[in-house]
Amino acid sequence: VAVQHNNPMYVFGGKSTGRKDKNLYRLCLRTFVWEVVDTKGTKGPSGRELPAAVVYKDVMYVHGGMDPRGPEQSMDDLWAFDLKASTWCEVKRAKGTPRSTPRDSHSMF
Repeated sequence: VAVQHNNPMYVFGGKSTGRKDKNLYRLCLRTFVWEVVDTKGTKGPSGRELPAAVVYKDVMYVHGGMDPRGPEQSMDDLWAFDLKASTWCEVKRAKGTPRSTPRDSHSMF
């Protein structure tokens, strides 16, 4: 999944050489130079394909996708990447609220 925020474009997830990628990549749209983003040692989402993402107030939110650990199964987790601090955190649902529906190949905006 790819999102643009100011100049750079960020790409997360996908499948490369048969493996689901969990790295976050940044492309400078002026120089067209790619780099792997240093996530400051924070644990991010597992590698996955077909998640959805959106940027809101300097935070990239990544939802769902296909689970890399077994049979192709959709996921329902939500992760936030702070684009200024370069840190991941999982967004937990409020107590007593329903879970989102597991999904992949969807959109957020």
